[in-house]
Amino acid sequence: LAEFEVPSGGFFLWLKVNDIKDTWSMVMKNGVKHGVLLAPGAAFMADPSKPCNAIRASFAKASYEEMEL
Repeated sequence: LAEFEVPSGGFFLWLKVNDIKDTWSMVMKNGVKHGVLLAPGAAFMADPSKPCNAIRASFAKASYEEMEL
């Protein structure tokens, strides 16, 4: 479904979603509708109008036990 590397530090996880060319609609429409708050990768690109298959997730408020790594 997605590819990612466990970060060595920080509070964010960058996921590349397989088989989806642009995550904007998936995140902003479906995610919010279901109470899942993520950031579409395009928001962090030099040209945010171009499609991006990535998602930025934050786990800053999760305890180590709550994280599924």
